[in-house]
Amino acid sequence: MKKRIVSACLAIVSALSLTGCIKDLLDVNFDTSASIALPVEIDGDGSGSKEVLFSIESDAQVKKYSKYIESVTVKSFTVSLPSYSGSAAVYDLRLSVDGMTVVDLKDVDLAAMNARGETISVEDPQILTAIGNNLLDNKTIKVAGEAATKSGKVTAAFNVRCDMSMGITANPL
Repeated sequence: MKKRIVSACLAIVSALSLTGCIKDLLDVNFDTSASIALPVEIDGDGSGSKEVLFSIESDAQVKKYSKYIESVTVKSFTVSLPSYSGSAAVYDLRLSVDGMTVVDLKDVDLAAMNARGETISVEDPQILTAIGNNLLDNKTIKVAGEAATKSGKVTAAFNVRCDMSMGITANPL
């Protein structure tokens, strides 16, 4: 009788261990990337801002596994200025994601930044982790950009682009 109880307990423990192993085997891991565009216009008062809501589900593969996503790891987040037109001026530039400041620059020549093709890498692991957690929990992030100049009345239009690479883990169990 004791042998049967011990055997039954071992079978249950083995089954539970195997279930955990099987669950891990069913993990789907993949990388994806996204570009978020913020078109900003300075209309003569010297400042401008733009907000966009980015959904992780805009990627077809992510959408396929949306209900099963277990983790989102933001591997990189870079900011660039792919276009600029308008008055020559120096700006203060602030970019935030879900209220967290990710870029805060003072006295930046945006026309020169655009001409040089400069990029800014966000490397703070706490910010990258927070963005990943927000994407996991909400499936969206709000990206906001603000620019202001002390150069007087200027007009300008430019795009701020955020490029993000992510690792996704999903499991249908």
